[in-house]
Amino acid sequence: MQNLILAAGLGMRSKGKKLLLPYKGTTIVAYAVQQSLRAGLRTVLVTGFKAEQVTQAVAHLACPPQLQIIHNEHYRKGQGSSTICGATYLGHDSPFFISLADMPFIESRHYLYLIEQTSAPVSRPSYKGKLGHPVLLDPSFLAIIRSQKKALLPCVGCYRVILSRLSRLTMRRMSPTSTLSMHTTTWWSLVTLTGNHLITLECKQNLRTRAKIT
Repeated sequence: MQNLILAAGLGMRSKGKKLLLPYKGTTIVAYAVQQSLRAGLRTVLVTGFKAEQVTQAVAHLACPPQLQIIHNEHYRKGQGSSTICGATYLGHDSPFFISLADMPFIESRHYLYLIEQTSAPVSRPSYKGKLGHPVLLDPSFLAIIRSQKKALLPCVGCYRVILSRLSRLTMRRMSPTSTLSMHTTTWWSLVTLTGNHLITLECKQNLRTRAKIT
């Protein structure tokens, strides 16, 4: 089993800082990689913007061949470009996850839950109708992802286009953790964790969400 973690984005809303922010004694990106490795997943991390800093942040986790760090020089084209780049380094005969490095609430137990609960070609977690990550795919979909190369242009939403083309989707209900990502330093600074409970997420518009991590 393997995991493709996308960590190449510009992170414009956080001025490129979010993956390097401290979280649980490490950084957001390192925590994401750590949880993937704890789940026993061969992990491919795709870097792009601030590649040197991101690589440095996960250097202490180096354990080839379990962790492979690659650089997408076309990262400005978006997540679709990074997905295609990373797919080149995945094994042909093993199911794989696609996950995002800015979702630190996704832990090893969430990966293991999806592995245990599904035998469908494609499984994606959802919460109250909202699709989330990580996405679990049969190895046969590697060819589909790689075939998007010529059609992929610099645009917003190309990653969604790729996912929309992966049919036979089975959704597994999970906790809100599968849909929460870090977009701004404001969001990060307002997250408070106590035990296994996400107490409050509050943004500038004073919107609140209370959710239990199950």
